[in-house]
Amino acid sequence: MIVAELKSLDPSSRGKATAEAIAIGVDPRLILSKQYFENFNYRRHSDTLPNLEKRARQLSAEYREVQKARPIDVVPVSQS
Repeated sequence: MIVAELKSLDPSSRGKATAEAIAIGVDPRLILSKQYFENFNYRRHSDTLPNLEKRARQLSAEYREVQKARPIDVVPVSQS
């Protein structure tokens, strides 16, 4: 019952539920964060991030290697 009230759109219901949860020694943030960890889309997203970060680092390293292997000569254009 308290969890449902914590997720309520009514501010007074949320406030009452928050006070009840704190009174029994439960941090409402822990209850609501548990909802995120049980959410499939959140878990999929958080599991995918490390792989995407690794791929971004690999692409950056490969790009630097390509730049080293094929430097571009810059010739200044004379100003007339």
